[in-house]
Amino acid sequence: MADGLTLRLEPLEPCAPHDPLVLIGRTAAGRIFGPPDDSGERAQSWVVVRVLGYDRLRGHYAVADESDAGGAGAGDGTALDVQFVAPLALARYPNVLARAFEPGERVLCLWRDPESGEMTTQFYPALIVGEVRVE
Repeated sequence: MADGLTLRLEPLEPCAPHDPLVLIGRTAAGRIFGPPDDSGERAQSWVVVRVLGYDRLRGHYAVADESDAGGAGAGDGTALDVQFVAPLALARYPNVLARAFEPGERVLCLWRDPESGEMTTQFYPALIVGEVRVE
């Protein structure tokens, strides 16, 4: 996967009561609800999120899809879809501590859109089939 980024979802260890995972203001991978489909159901998926805050009473983080949060405060009148997620629904991203992946492992990854050249913010399931060397 020369053009994709991979993610290993691992639990995070709590650090402080006001921000247990030390994620506020950072980018992370989060399992959030997408927009409703025709039946009104909202599927969950892993996406790149911006961590906006932590609600100690709920024990949940306030997050928004990074593609939406990047424009937050731009004054364009677009409402930011803020969702509250449990700490177990978050993972560090990018994870600089991740080990090398082995063929046969299942991962979640991002893909570069061939037309726009931009990375997607939704993670997709993938299977590691071999090693790619970037020189």
